[in-house]
Amino acid sequence: MLVVMFSPLMLLCSFLVVSGPLISISSSSWSGVWVGMELNLFSFLVIMNGGGSFDLEPVVKYFVVQSMGSVVFIFGVMYMYFFLKNSFIIIMMLGLLMKIGIFPFHSWVPSVVTKSRWVISGLILTWQKLAGLTFLNLISSSLIFVSILSMVVVGSIGGLNQTSVRGMSSYSSFIHMSWMMAGLLSSFYIFFMYFFVYMISLFLFFLGCSNSGKNSLVSSSSSLLALVGIFMVMGVPPFIGFLAKLLVLLSSPTLICVICLLGSVVSLKFYVCFFYSILLNSSLKGVSSNSIAVSLSLMANFLGMLLFTMPFLM
Repeated sequence: MLVVMFSPLMLLCSFLVVSGPLISISSSSWSGVWVGMELNLFSFLVIMNGGGSFDLEPVVKYFVVQSMGSVVFIFGVMYMYFFLKNSFIIIMMLGLLMKIGIFPFHSWVPSVVTKSRWVISGLILTWQKLAGLTFLNLISSSLIFVSILSMVVVGSIGGLNQTSVRGMSSYSSFIHMSWMMAGLLSSFYIFFMYFFVYMISLFLFFLGCSNSGKNSLVSSSSSLLALVGIFMVMGVPPFIGFLAKLLVLLSSPTLICVICLLGSVVSLKFYVCFFYSILLNSSLKGVSSNSIAVSLSLMANFLGMLLFTMPFLM
């Protein structure tokens, strides 16, 4: 497996997965945006397959959904170029909503994430959505508001009966996307800050969970790294996730803040259940093996808080 993961093909695909969204974001044309997303998609499918030794069901589901979203998106781009009508931007945005997994095209996310590897699940919930989320600001503010409200409702209700860590994280990501969209309405700076804080937090959480080798919420073994990650994802002070949410709250309208806060309160139930499962079902054995990662994550929190506060002190 190590030979497969570090083969030249995998290294090339990893590079394209990272560079694809960056190409889309920095592109000055819609065709360039589409090319960047497609480079990212097909490279990511190779990594998802993992040399053919993993379940192909999530790979096929992800390919079908992303292909449909790409077709809808490029259809809108072609019509906008040929007929010069801005109304076709709505079709393009529908394609992006499908690729990102925003209501009403959200149902594929939990089914794909729960059956994928930890790293793949983390990428689907974070990096793979970066390009699409960035261009959502082209939609009218009223449609973004509807998306924020719908994602909070779906994430809150859908996550209540989850016993899988990755299933819980899927519905929690819907609520975090509502925060990202709220930040996007204010500025790209706030959006990118929240996005990268959430991505780092989620990967720390998944890293701790993967070290335990468990997927069940009620049987996950103890991991201090998972606890640090979960507090960061929850956004409780003094962790950096709290400052990311604070930036959104300080820059967003009151109604949007109330909606996002209600979703976060409900999502706390998911994480509290996981927190108690760690305390009640396990000891602190093996914590020392994660001590370096835990120390680095705590240092990242303090450095992140410093970076957040610097613009306000200058």
